[in-house]
Amino acid sequence: MLQLIFQGLINPSVDDIKQAFAPFYTATSLSEATDINVLHELKEGLDEVGVYEWAEAMLHRRKEELELYKLFANDEAFKVSWRDSLQRLFEGGA
Repeated sequence: MLQLIFQGLINPSVDDIKQAFAPFYTATSLSEATDINVLHELKEGLDEVGVYEWAEAMLHRRKEELELYKLFANDEAFKVSWRDSLQRLFEGGA
C-alpha cells in the first residue's frame, strides 16, 4: 500500500490508514487526514532561518536512503519502482 501511495496511484482515507494499521495497534487517534505539505513547509521555514547546514542534512538523508535501499533491495516491487523512477529521471520526466 505504501508503494501505491508513494507513486500517487492511491490517496487513502483516514479509515483506510486506520484499517491498515489495525493489526499493529489497539487504538488509533487519527481524527482527520494529514497535510502532506507540512514537511515541505517546515523545511522551507528551517531553510529561511538557517537552522542547519544543508550539506549535513543531505548527507544524513543519503545515509538513511542507503539503509532503506539495503532493506528493500530484494523486494521485486521495490526494484520495479526504483527502475521506473530512474528511467523517468534520466528521460527528463518528473
